Amino acid sequence: MPFLTGLRKKIYLTFAGLSLFFGLALVLFVTFEYSQELRSELEKRGISIARHLAQQSIAPILTRDPLTIKLNAIQAQATEEDIVYIFFRDPRNGEVFAHTFSNGFPSALLDVNPLPPHEDHSITHLATEQGKIYDVAVPVGRGGLGQVHVGISAQPVNSAVQRLTRDIALASLLLAGLSLLLSLPLSAALVRPLGQFTYAVRELTAGRFGQRIAEDGQDEIGELARSFNAMSEKLRDAQQELLERNRLLAEEVDRRRQAEGKLASQLKFLATLMNELPEPVFYKNTEGIYLGCNRAFEEFYGIPRDRIVGHRVDEIFPEEEARVHLEADGDLFTNPGTCQYELPVMAAGLRPRQAIYKKTTYQDNSGHIGGLVGVMIDVTHEREIDQMRREFVSTTAHEFQTPLAAILGFCELLQLPEGEMSGNREECLGIIHERAEFLSRLVDQFLDVSRIEAGRDLPLNLGACQVDQLVHAVLRNQRGNRQRFEVRFPENCPAVLADEDRISQVIENLVSNAVKYSPPEGRISLSGTVEKRMLRIAVADEGIGLSEELREKIFDKFFRVDSRETAPSGTGLGLYITRAIVEAHGGHISACSHCGQGTTFTFTLPLLEGTGDPELPEVEFAI
Repeated sequence: MPFLTGLRKKIYLTFAGLSLFFGLALVLFVTFEYSQELRSELEKRGISIARHLAQQSIAPILTRDPLTIKLNAIQAQATEEDIVYIFFRDPRNGEVFAHTFSNGFPSALLDVNPLPPHEDHSITHLATEQGKIYDVAVPVGRGGLGQVHVGISAQPVNSAVQRLTRDIALASLLLAGLSLLLSLPLSAALVRPLGQFTYAVRELTAGRFGQRIAEDGQDEIGELARSFNAMSEKLRDAQQELLERNRLLAEEVDRRRQAEGKLASQLKFLATLMNELPEPVFYKNTEGIYLGCNRAFEEFYGIPRDRIVGHRVDEIFPEEEARVHLEADGDLFTNPGTCQYELPVMAAGLRPRQAIYKKTTYQDNSGHIGGLVGVMIDVTHEREIDQMRREFVSTTAHEFQTPLAAILGFCELLQLPEGEMSGNREECLGIIHERAEFLSRLVDQFLDVSRIEAGRDLPLNLGACQVDQLVHAVLRNQRGNRQRFEVRFPENCPAVLADEDRISQVIENLVSNAVKYSPPEGRISLSGTVEKRMLRIAVADEGIGLSEELREKIFDKFFRVDSRETAPSGTGLGLYITRAIVEAHGGHISACSHCGQGTTFTFTLPLLEGTGDPELPEVEFAI
């Protein structure tokens, strides 16, 4: 062959002095060692090409773009002359994504080189009509996306090795008789380039691409050096391209990781925000299944979140309550927007509550209705206040009507001629004056409530005040009642710093309540003790008493223990104002009671500076 002429000339000139043994050894070396190196390099090149194709095919496989995969395979086959075929397959179902066979894909190739799990490559030698082919299999991605198979013909390498072996053997036989002297320069001429090739191959094997060999002469070694250098350049370029792609991929992964981190942070913030909202919040999908709720929703119903999420409302709540929710949800999904309704519900601990539900629909990414978000507002207290306000208006109208009717009646009576008038004129005027004072006290109560609600301080005229004397003054107005009053105060009771009119109002309110709810002939006791520079006054009765629930509400505005028409009269403001007066003086008021055992109201007032702690006297009775 023409391209072997230069090599033959060198063999004729330098191998004349080699012995037959050296020639045979060289033949064995070329046959086994060098050919093995070339085949190893061929396999490595096949692995490199397959990995490069696998990296290029990740994106097309994910997007199901077989045309791009096939074009990449055809381009790679056109670039490398010894590539016989390329195909991509899915090992799970045997599907072939793309191939480079022009006459159809031979199904026999599917089972010739199975890639074991967790292996990064697999090589099988195939004996075909076209000669020996190395089938190189490499996973795409981590193997979950498929495999790429590259078939590289071993014929060029085998042909080169066979030709070189044949020529060396023939030259060895012809030059066996030459002297040993001439074999020395021959050895140097051949070993030096082979050593360069060996070193360069090892460098390539270690991944240091771009190695070059001196391209001396126009013989076969020079041609091989040029081919090797071209291959090395291509491998280096492929490595650089792969590194650049890896860098871009790493940057993209980093950007996505940062975006996912920001999204996770926002979702965590929203979840924390919703969970910390004081009002119960929940959301469902279009099938009515709860997707989530906040802590307030769990605590309101006393149901853990895992028993709410993933369930429908009719699986959690009573039938009647669930029916109302299902009807409202159905109407809301039919007519998207917002809705609101009020419903009596049973909260944790079997507590009946009144709640308002506000719901609105939301859309998913496709713009369709994705579900609804709801907020529940507990309006039990507001409804109780409304009920007390209505009762207050009714009671106040009655409280005003009775004295007004008396005033109007006696005024009409006073307008009659003196001869037609029955009764004493002074007595009529006294009754009118008494009823007017009663109305004035009611108006004063309303004014006090207005000041308290506006956040203004009650007007106080502070000075030295003898509470024991005020108690006796109040009890003198109770002489017509049938109850028995018992008074116990310290001898020489110390004065307090207070407004006498306001404290008289407090004592009168407490005594009036004790009289209202005490049985006839019942005992009402008033006592005073000095504790820590405070005068402690207690008003105790033997009345109906209060439950724990009523004790918590006794000082609320408009609250009455008994709101029936037959109950004792009152506006529900007395104790509310009483507490405000006591606290305005720097004191404290409380109630202690049990059903059927009477009630004791206790309030404290600060002592006047310079007073001492007296001893208790004997009990004094005021009838």
